[in-house]
Amino acid sequence: MKIPAQHRRVRTDRTIVATDSLGGASKFILHNPQQYEVEELRPETFIPAAPGVHRCDYVFSVSAVQQELYVELKGNRLTDALKQLESTLALLRLPLPIKSCFVVLNRSPSNSPEVQQQRIRFEKRTSCKLTVRSRQFEYYLAYL
Repeated sequence: MKIPAQHRRVRTDRTIVATDSLGGASKFILHNPQQYEVEELRPETFIPAAPGVHRCDYVFSVSAVQQELYVELKGNRLTDALKQLESTLALLRLPLPIKSCFVVLNRSPSNSPEVQQQRIRFEKRTSCKLTVRSRQFEYYLAYL
């Protein structure tokens, strides 16, 4: 998918904080100590709403480390978050080889066998590592 230039935001901040636009408590913090150029995308602003189309909250693309980070900040519906991530991955088809997905829930995610099975199925379908956390998650970009 071609992403319009006005929806691409390049940042070099040492810390980038992604928060829920609906005022939820979920927060994703991206630490960027090397001040790499991080392209921040908000898929909900440029992928048109349509039946069956789901979009995650943020995508961070970091060419310097060949990595893409897909982030969904959610209340408590893990299944919905996984649909949004999977749909966004399929729609955008960005070129960087390392893709990681993150779900940050307002409440503690269950470690039930069902949740573990959902995570395993998601990782097999998308070839992306999935991390699920509650309230806040901090991610550190790797050094080259």
